[in-house]
Amino acid sequence: CKRICDFVCQSKDEEGKYFSEIKDISNFFAVKNTNSSRKYHIVITQPASKMTYYKGIDCVDGLDKKDPLDYYTTRGLHFVEEDGFLVVIYEPSQESEMSRIIKGLNVKIEKKIVVKEQKYVAYEAMILRKV
Repeated sequence: CKRICDFVCQSKDEEGKYFSEIKDISNFFAVKNTNSSRKYHIVITQPASKMTYYKGIDCVDGLDKKDPLDYYTTRGLHFVEEDGFLVVIYEPSQESEMSRIIKGLNVKIEKKIVVKEQKYVAYEAMILRKV
């Protein structure tokens, strides 16, 4: 995702209107540096089921006990500006889990993307608007 976004946004980068980073968001919460966190109009997250880097680092509110999909969806939303978008890319087997997670968040589903022909070999995505 990062390389594609960097390529597509080259002109905005030259104008100073595009920022792209790869970091684990748990680092921001570990040092409690969230008040100065930059907010973005679009944030994309693709938590893999084996991502556990955040466990033991971000222990606020017991989020380190949650599974990666729940953790990265919840924490990713922190970096989205009001009325902005969080794009969550997830495995098809996590569809019901994703529905459960967003019920507890202040978001509205804008679009759900499913490639039916590749339902069991591809990913699904949800575009959420922060309200």
